[in-house]
Amino acid sequence: MRNPINIKNLFKAVPPKVDLVITSASFENRCRIIADALSQQVPCKQFLVFYNSNEYKEINDMALDLVSTLPNAREIELNTTAPVNNAIAINKVLNEVFQESVQSVFLDTTTFTHETLLIIIKMLYEKRRGYDELYIGYNCAKNYSVNVSEHEMKWLTSGISTIRSVVGYPGVNSPARPNHLLVLFGFESDRTQKLIDFLEFEAISLGFGHKEHSISSSHQAINVKRHKSLIIKYSNADQFTFSLTDPYCTQKDIAAQIVKYPNHNTVIAAMNNKISTIGASLVAIENSRIQLIYVKPVEYNIKGYSEPSDTIYIYNLVFD
Repeated sequence: MRNPINIKNLFKAVPPKVDLVITSASFENRCRIIADALSQQVPCKQFLVFYNSNEYKEINDMALDLVSTLPNAREIELNTTAPVNNAIAINKVLNEVFQESVQSVFLDTTTFTHETLLIIIKMLYEKRRGYDELYIGYNCAKNYSVNVSEHEMKWLTSGISTIRSVVGYPGVNSPARPNHLLVLFGFESDRTQKLIDFLEFEAISLGFGHKEHSISSSHQAINVKRHKSLIIKYSNADQFTFSLTDPYCTQKDIAAQIVKYPNHNTVIAAMNNKISTIGASLVAIENSRIQLIYVKPVEYNIKGYSEPSDTIYIYNLVFD
């Protein structure tokens, strides 16, 4: 499959009929791009629309809008303060859907929280006998923090309300081993600093997007500049690059970095795009000793988080 593709050609990259579409309502209009295109270009049997009802009114409004406009759509309410209950709700609805014959599943990763996306990927892995094919899609942002013109001031989220292990990825941590924190860094240098200072791990790996595997040169430039500022502050940190365009490449990039610390407990914080987050999931699924954590923000830039583009990435995800 050649990536990226124009949204108008989505039908060429998926089966002629999609049995199940899993998507997330958001305050971002990007949540509509793939769902609308799928419903217009190929027959879709059912849509599952997940939404975090406790966050912003805009999310609840978008969920109602998606359910009313997408064919055979069903909304599933989640709450970002209750990850275990969320996992139970996700498991319940997937069990119900997979009681019937399901050939093709399409997961629109674009606007899920990193935590919910990781939980869903793990459950789709565990239920992989319940369907034949799994496609993942991601709508690229044309621009981020569109309500801020100065690159130095652009922001997506702020603060840290909690740091917690992601349900399904507890890892196996031995108190006799030193700890290794691996961060898939994005734009959020302030939040990353707070994470590092709070955990105080013995070893730190700070990864940033590889130039040849970045979605946008302008986004990559911001990523690199902020990454350099972190390396200056944490001079003992190891640095590496990872793919933002291919989850399998990301998986290999992360695994290669982890091998450098064979005697450490490894904890991963996926704080970049959803494609790289899936790569982190694949690493932890393959190696159950690895723990994934979620760094829940206090606030989102809901007024200008992103601007959707007409470009998407699609992968046929195959679990070993």
